[in-house]
Formats: sequence, C-alpha cells, structure tokens
Amino acid sequence: MGKPLLSIIIPTYNRANLLEKMLTSLLPQIGNYKDEIELIVSDNCSTDHTKDVIESALKKESFIYNKNNFNIGPVGNIFKTIQDIASGEFCWVLGDDDMVLNGKLHELIETIKKNNNFDYFFINYFVKSIEERNDIIDNNNSIYHPSFEECMLQDFVNKQLSSWEELFGIQTFMPSYLFTAIVSSLFRRSTWIKYSKAICLDNNAEMFSTLDTAYPHLKVIALSMHNKSVYYIGDPIVLLGQGSQEWFHLLPKLLLYRLRDAIILYEQIGVSEKYLNIVRQHYYIQYGTICAKLLEKNDDCSLELFNKAFDFEYLNGEIVNSFLKEMQLLLHKNKNNQKYLIDLLIRTLLNENDQDNLSIAIWGAGELGQFLYESSVELAKRVEVIVDSSPKVQGTIFKNKHKIQSPTYLINNQVDVVIIASIKYVDEIMSLINQLDIKSKVISVGNI
Repeated sequence: MGKPLLSIIIPTYNRANLLEKMLTSLLPQIGNYKDEIELIVSDNCSTDHTKDVIESALKKESFIYNKNNFNIGPVGNIFKTIQDIASGEFCWVLGDDDMVLNGKLHELIETIKKNNNFDYFFINYFVKSIEERNDIIDNNNSIYHPSFEECMLQDFVNKQLSSWEELFGIQTFMPSYLFTAIVSSLFRRSTWIKYSKAICLDNNAEMFSTLDTAYPHLKVIALSMHNKSVYYIGDPIVLLGQGSQEWFHLLPKLLLYRLRDAIILYEQIGVSEKYLNIVRQHYYIQYGTICAKLLEKNDDCSLELFNKAFDFEYLNGEIVNSFLKEMQLLLHKNKNNQKYLIDLLIRTLLNENDQDNLSIAIWGAGELGQFLYESSVELAKRVEVIVDSSPKVQGTIFKNKHKIQSPTYLINNQVDVVIIASIKYVDEIMSLINQLDIKSKVISVGNI
C-alpha cells in the first residue's frame, strides 16, 4: 500500500461524547476510501472514557489511534500529529465537534485528485450548535443543505484562484474571520512542515497570548500561500460545531487582539490594500461591537479587558461608530451605569474629532439629556440644549437654562454633533434633521 492521498486528523481531549458522534458520522464515509484516506485520532492524554469510544469505533472500522503520554497542549497535539504521525500527501484537521456532510468526502477526494498541483484548498463550511449537529447526525444521517447565509463564504462554486489573497474578495459576512477555523484549510503536508518552523511552540504560554498560540494554522497558510495559486471549494463540505469550546469565555480577547495580529501579518507579507481594507473594515466594526458587549456584561474580567481594549490611541472612525451604535442600546439596558456610559460616549466623540472644543447640541431635556449635558459641559467647550417648540416634541427645560428653537438653531449654528436624547418622537426628530442641509454627526440615544 502506497502513501495515502489524505490524512484526516482529529485531535481530542476529554470530549468522548463529542468524538463518538463525530466518528459515528465520519467512519462510514471513509470505508470506501481506505487506500486513499488515513484517519488519525490523536488523544491528548484524556482521562474520561475516550478510550472506550475508540475501542468501540475500531471494531467497526480501522484507523490510527495515538494517545500522548501527557497533555502537550492543543497546538502541540496538532503539530505532532501532522509532522510525526500523518503520512498522507495532504492533511485536513477536523474538530471532534465538527461533522462532514454525508457524500461530500467522495467529492473532496475527487477534487483533490483532479487538482493535485495545488498545495492548498480552502473548504467552505457552515456553523451549527452542537445540539443541531448531533440532531443532524442522529436523525438525518449527516445530511443537510446549508443556505448561503449559514456559510462562511456565499459562493458555492468550486474554482481555481490565481492568488491565495483572492479568497478575501469572495463574498462573506465575516472577512476578518476567514482563516480562523482550521477546518477550512486542507494543505499539502510537506508545505506545512516547511513553513511551520516559523511557529513558536511554547506549552507554557498562556492560551491565545500570541497569534502562534491562537491561530498557528492561519500564520502557516499565510506565509506559505501568499502569491501562490490555490483551489477554492465553495460547495460546503463540513459543519463547524459551536458551543462546546472550553475556551469560549476567551473569545472577546481572541477576536480583539489576535485578529489584529493577523491583519499585521497580512500587512507584513504584502497583501494588497484592496483586500486588506475589506478585512480591516470588518475587524473595526467587530472591535467596537465587542467593546460594547464587554461593557454590557459588566463583570470584573470583562471591564478589565474593555479598559485595555478601548485604547484611544488605537481607535479610529469605524471602531468608534460601531461602538457608539451598540452603546445607544446599552444606555437603555444598563440604567445603573448610565452616567459612566455617557461620560465614555462624550470622551469617544471628543477623541474621534480630536478636539476639546467640540460643539454638541443635545436634543431632549429629560434625565438622559441632563446626564449628557452635565458630561458635555465638563468635557466639551460648547454645549447647547435643544427643545423643539412643537407640542408633539416638547421636553422639560433644564433649570436655569433657556429654550432653544430647533431645527432653526441647527441651521444657523455650526454644530459638530447632535445627540438625540428624547424618549419619544425620535423618528420625527431624525426626519426633521435629515431634511436640513447640515454636516453634523447625528447620534440617537433616545427611544431605540
């Protein structure tokens, strides 16, 4: 028997029940390709009943089972298996919580055979919860037809791409996440071994503390495939299970910092600005959204991460706009910290405009408007309160403050920012402002 075409690698650790479902789905599909597919389950020294699951599975189908003498970390387990155990021309790493669609393994093998000159194949995938994955395996024989919206990329056509970076140009809702799931990458083993030397393997390093400990596969693929042609498998082949990741609580940190590292890597290797801008724009939006979610969570760990992440020196317009959009909702959910959130809102606006004399017009004079006024007076140079004279859009006048007619005021005075703090008639107020020929930034923190 010669060298197999493909080594399918499943690293696992103390997830016997997940692994059992995975093998139940996958093994029958491999049966017809025993000479071409080498299945390896690499156990990172599990202490649960993983061994029982393996023994039961081996009675149905033969495959390679490796158990490490001690836990060498998830990255170490993957690297060891690829370099020291696998013998296939190509390697594909699957999670024990994933699922290969029934019938798609046949298509994958045929695609690799016909396009054997490529060193890398990007495999389109879709995401489902573990409960949904298990239900598809148990009740639908691992058959499912994902929609465009469910998939990582919204192009289901298999094709050759003249350059790896062209993958960034395929329609997707999440371009900055493109290479984060290792299940999307099928690669020539010799290429991996050559370029994986750039990865620093440190079993004592904090999880996700560097790009090497978070997305080592992303780095290997980027370094090895830049300026090389690749093959895109658009037809979704694999389900990525979500919800069983023990590290899920670290996801905000992972997305805030390690995706930034990935973008820096893309810049260093010379990815074109055309594609970099696509990735950056999505990342900036995610960054602002995650910061707002950390504030909403409001526990010590989340607030500590927020304070580190919301670094004014790093922020730009896209991040700020995303953050402000989320914070408008947060102001109404989190009444206890409204004053703090409003202070942060004003500081963010000041930083975005890079000026201390920001002119802010506050439309609405209720409690929320009063908080905004107090914060603005302390931070910005010129602040006015606007209360429309219309009976339908009337607010309470602040004590010792005069009433300013609007929208006339906005036409006659140059205002940098208009903050709508009214609780009612927000749509009517927004409609009035939109009819004006003004360049003010408009933010609504009223009735969302």
